[in-house]
Amino acid sequence: MKIFRYTALILLAGSLYGAEMPNLIKNGSFEEGLDAKGAPKHWIVNFYDGATGVVKLVPEHATEGKTAVFMEKTNTRGSVVLWQKLHLKPNTEYILEVKGRREIMPRWHYITVRQPDSKVRASTKFTAEGGSVPPIRFRTDVKKTLCYVSFGLWGYTKENNAGTVGKLWFDEVVLRELPQVSGILRGIPRFTLASDTLQGILFSASFAGKVTLRVKAASNRSVSKTIDVKPGDNPFSIAWKDFPEGVAELTAEGGNIKVGESFMIQRPRL
Repeated sequence: MKIFRYTALILLAGSLYGAEMPNLIKNGSFEEGLDAKGAPKHWIVNFYDGATGVVKLVPEHATEGKTAVFMEKTNTRGSVVLWQKLHLKPNTEYILEVKGRREIMPRWHYITVRQPDSKVRASTKFTAEGGSVPPIRFRTDVKKTLCYVSFGLWGYTKENNAGTVGKLWFDEVVLRELPQVSGILRGIPRFTLASDTLQGILFSASFAGKVTLRVKAASNRSVSKTIDVKPGDNPFSIAWKDFPEGVAELTAEGGNIKVGESFMIQRPRL
């Protein structure tokens, strides 16, 4: 018997990146112009330890709207930092995303999220090629709410290192709260036959209520089953008869949950 193997793992939440959640960054697309101090509105610019440089709005490399931020460090001392202060929910997951590019050694710049007086600190970096950078996903402190998002060009004040001089362009700074995970579907077979029963576990559910599980196969054939969910682990099974071969989708609806994951239905081959 020749079998293709597949694995399905489904997070019972909204979109992984919370696309329906609002952007918590103010003026993240940098279309609101400059404030009285010459910084992008809702942002603060600092030049630390004798650093010199510029922070301004430019049309080059704008990915949303007409302007992007351009940052340049013009000497080998200190750091140039653009930052914004926010208050977030404690013990909550967030994701920070941004698009941009650099002309600087990767060692000498950071995109940073940090909560002062806590262990919450995470960073990522721009690429020389440009585009989206690896997002920062983090959970806030269980008590703290104050958070800083910053973009920095920096270097050691006692080093005459040309690598501390460089340029950044960036746009579309987005910080969103991630939906809370209500459970995980596990135990789904690595392969599923055309006349079979799909079995699994709704693992670590954090709610009580009804959830409708639905398998939709090729030619729009589908079968569904509503289960009563209790907090913890909930085994389930969904039976069908002579479903067609091909990609099928398992979805879960209920309790503000609606997600899907594909797997394969295949007839046994001798």
